[in-house]
Amino acid sequence: MDLKRTFLVTTLASLILSAGMGIAIFLFGDLGETQSKLLLTTLAMAGFSLTAWASVARDSSWWLWPLQPLGAAASVVGLVVVTLSIWELIGEDDQVWQLIATLSLVAFSLGHLSLLSAFRPANLLVRACWLATMAAVLAVAFVLLNGIWGPIHPDNREAFFRILGIVVILDVLGSLVLFPLSKLTGAKPKLKTAPSAAPRSKLRAARQR
Repeated sequence: MDLKRTFLVTTLASLILSAGMGIAIFLFGDLGETQSKLLLTTLAMAGFSLTAWASVARDSSWWLWPLQPLGAAASVVGLVVVTLSIWELIGEDDQVWQLIATLSLVAFSLGHLSLLSAFRPANLLVRACWLATMAAVLAVAFVLLNGIWGPIHPDNREAFFRILGIVVILDVLGSLVLFPLSKLTGAKPKLKTAPSAAPRSKLRAARQR
């Protein structure tokens, strides 16, 4: 079993475990402090499992290959830090919250980019939309990182939220319109798939004859 398949199986198992724990807490727990922490841990496990899965689930463009393990690593480290914070095993100062926000943002953004990069534009218009969407994802991440680590001057706060709103809208719009746009332009989106074994079997049968 290769590393990617092992990671996907682990992610699937963690999602099933998270769902089971959540259901058990709602059915049998008294929703006290311990149960609340367990529920938050379960939600964190589910969220970071999804971002990790998004990072490695599909083969992406070659120039994004280094980002796949980085996205998975950000998800794993983010889950560890969030879990330690929930159970009060580390401090809750501003730097810890900044670290959690950064890891969550990196995991989500790289997972999003990885899923988008599996899309293969079939014409120039769709390709332009695809590239613009990926640029919007990076822009959202950059603006949010600036807000997380750089104090926003009160005079610049309105401009910050205006810019953030614009890039978020472009990100969501681009992500939603890629497939419909491909349909309308008559270009079928191409997704990387595993090579079919049918041609090999036909060649093997022909040799046996």
